Amino acid sequence: MGGLDLWSYKTQAWLGTYVIRSKDGGVTWTEPIPVNIRPMKHGGCRLGAWELPDGGLILALYGRMREYSEDGTGETNRCFLVRSDDGGDNWDYYGTLAYDPNNIIDYEEAGIVRLDDGRLVSFMRTHLQPSQDTKSMIMVVSEDDGFTWSQPKWTRIWGYPPELIRLQDGRYLLVYGYRRPSYGVRGIISDNGIDWDVGNEFVISEGGIPATSQVAKPSSSRVVPVAGLYDEGAVNYFHPGLYQHIGYPTVTQAADGTVVCSYHEWSQDERPLQILKCARFEI
Repeated sequence: MGGLDLWSYKTQAWLGTYVIRSKDGGVTWTEPIPVNIRPMKHGGCRLGAWELPDGGLILALYGRMREYSEDGTGETNRCFLVRSDDGGDNWDYYGTLAYDPNNIIDYEEAGIVRLDDGRLVSFMRTHLQPSQDTKSMIMVVSEDDGFTWSQPKWTRIWGYPPELIRLQDGRYLLVYGYRRPSYGVRGIISDNGIDWDVGNEFVISEGGIPATSQVAKPSSSRVVPVAGLYDEGAVNYFHPGLYQHIGYPTVTQAADGTVVCSYHEWSQDERPLQILKCARFEI
């Protein structure tokens, strides 16, 4: 099960949220299936769907209820779930993971894992408005398959976005991008999925920021070029602008027990390119 969200530069409008399905182990895939996210105006998708014990599917999204545009609306993003009970053909709003009615805290890009006792645990990326300052991730817990969630709890874990998996030995692994020096991707292991100690943080990958950029370029695909050029020359290691966009890890455990984590970073070419890398390690 996969998801995607699309932006249109010229219309500044949300084109939709979709899933695709495979019934043969990923050899072939369906055409995109639109996801009903009403009453929300848009729904950004970071990870794929999760299957519940009763066969239902839940998909974690983030977005706004009143405006289509991502920025400048005065409304912060919330994280929410849509659910399908027919294998992904039809979806409906199901539950709210986290939302700030004061429109100060953005909640985005949730990662979810099911514990052995049946509870769901979710970590989320956060930002403060209007500064866009990145804060530590928050954690919420559901005891009813995602219909309701606990109040957001600040963790001491800085980074984003998260993904979580259950390891073969019964422990739980959290991985996340790290977009400040020394950059890269990091991880933490929890014995029970509820208690996470940042003191146990370990480095999966380090670096990923280019030293120089050969040409000037827009800082974002949604910025008018004359207003948002990123200068050529040396890249500021502490404030790399566009090149801070690294990480987005996804992780799984192989049959032999090793952990495989993929992520993206920037090449060291004269004209840096975003590249995909993969790390394999033992826990």
